[in-house]
Amino acid sequence: MSACRPFAKILRAAGIVLRLRSKQNPQKPHSANASVPLPLSFGSNVPPQQKANCKVQIPSVAELVPVLQVAIGPVILISGIGLLILSMTNRLGRVIDRGRILDRELRPGSSEDPHRNREQLRILMFRARLLRRAIVLATLSVLLAACLIISLFLATLLAIKAGGLILILFLGCLGCLVCSMIEFIRDINMTLVAFKLEVCDSL
Repeated sequence: MSACRPFAKILRAAGIVLRLRSKQNPQKPHSANASVPLPLSFGSNVPPQQKANCKVQIPSVAELVPVLQVAIGPVILISGIGLLILSMTNRLGRVIDRGRILDRELRPGSSEDPHRNREQLRILMFRARLLRRAIVLATLSVLLAACLIISLFLATLLAIKAGGLILILFLGCLGCLVCSMIEFIRDINMTLVAFKLEVCDSL
């Protein structure tokens, strides 16, 4: 028992030291309503100015007037190309009707010259292909012009820089129109060739 007394004294001294420290630094009890940091929600780190810029702003009438003035050019271009397409489709219809007539004349029992009719039919087939390409290119030009108008309004509405896209659409529209006119001129030249072949005996 005498050997355990020094250890008991040491334990009592340690307990006294712990009590003194607890009195000097009291711990605050954790309350149930203590504030706990909540996780950040999605997009909370985005500045308010950027959030405002992300919203689509409807432009005023004063801002739309310059866009409407610029869009008048493609609209007029569409109307003009539409008249050209109407003329080309009428010419293509006449070519097809004339080809059917020549096909009936090539049948056995006809009094017409088969060599001349075959040559005219070959020219008509070539003209039909030219007119088809011209109509396709003109229609593509109208489509690009319509996309150009839509791009102008979307660029104004969303406040984005679409100068490169607008330039490409405009150049593509004019390029398709030029190619269509070239094919149309070739069809006119072939029309003269077919006419000379038909009236060669009368000259």
